[in-house]
Amino acid sequence: MIPALLALSLAAVPEWLSSPDPSGLLRWRTVELAAEAGGRAVAEAEVGPGRSALAQLQGAAVLRLRGHFAPGCDPVASRVFGDGLGKADLVLPLATSGTDRLLVPPPGVAPGLPGESSSPPVAYRFELPAGCAPARLRLYRAELVPDEYGPTRVALALRRAAAAGLTEGEAAAWLEVPHPHRWQESAAVALALDELTRGFAGAPGPARSLVRGLVEEAIAEQRVTDPISTWRTEVRTGLPVQEVDGARGKFQVVERGQSVEADVGDADALRLFQRVSLPPGETAPAAWRLRVSFDGRPPLPVLAVASRDAAAPTASRERSASFAVPPGARRVRIEPLDRQVLLEVMLLAHKPHVEDRFGTVRAVDHLRAAARGGGDPRGRLAALMARGRL
Repeated sequence: MIPALLALSLAAVPEWLSSPDPSGLLRWRTVELAAEAGGRAVAEAEVGPGRSALAQLQGAAVLRLRGHFAPGCDPVASRVFGDGLGKADLVLPLATSGTDRLLVPPPGVAPGLPGESSSPPVAYRFELPAGCAPARLRLYRAELVPDEYGPTRVALALRRAAAAGLTEGEAAAWLEVPHPHRWQESAAVALALDELTRGFAGAPGPARSLVRGLVEEAIAEQRVTDPISTWRTEVRTGLPVQEVDGARGKFQVVERGQSVEADVGDADALRLFQRVSLPPGETAPAAWRLRVSFDGRPPLPVLAVASRDAAAPTASRERSASFAVPPGARRVRIEPLDRQVLLEVMLLAHKPHVEDRFGTVRAVDHLRAAARGGGDPRGRLAALMARGRL
């Protein structure tokens, strides 16, 4: 029964639940084309049989090909390897999007992260099959740009979902999709709990309070990147401080075996900015682990992998991690497990005037209401889960 319901409900899963950048807006940027290597770059080029256009890009990319292509004359897209006499073309498959064609090169032929300037340039060739009339081609690259209202839209959508509840099929679908961020997984589990607890006899009130409390925790974690709605306080300890040439801010140098400890006060969330120093000859991406714990609660793992930062070549690229501060937590401890780590630690609290505008109730208020659950099985289950968060 569940697989059938899941197939019907996948379309109803909001995009932000599985997006790596749920607060971004998709834009298509023009990629210039050249008739040959080293030729003059133009926004639109003519392609045909034996007449190709070349594009040079860095890092992974999603490309949109636009032009008036006759039936049976779809463009041929190739990844170009080598140079001069050693050149070879690997034809890549295209997908259809309306009248456009989409090219999503696999990581094996376009290594690196999207837009990463330190990645080697990748060359692509575009032409038409034999027997086709020439056509004008435009090429666009997908790019995510920040949306300052994105976190607010996601928060409001989560609260609407918590108020309305999910069906069995929707709950299964929300849990099934991949969740790139911790808060997305937490939100999916929270919203599915109401449906999962319906199998227990009892009034729905405590379970709904539990769901809303857990959703507010997820919202607090996802909004840590939103400067409109949060106050930021940097945590400083007695550890050495280091600047990284080409990077903003100052980082605390935390050796393996050391830790950063701080009072969380009234903070709603914690955000970590991390780098590691890299010796000149190291070319492989760096990997490291951190452990974050609040008041002796079970530790939360942080895993990070990063290549060298082209703008700050003495260190890796910056990585970040965010955590909602558990209700009632007073102190946090952050410790590296493998190697020296450069850390910038931020405590974040919601701006009251922004929160009041949306009628927000803090997560702890919902969780306390759930913890007072009644004597029926559903209420007792909700109360037990809520007490574990307080």
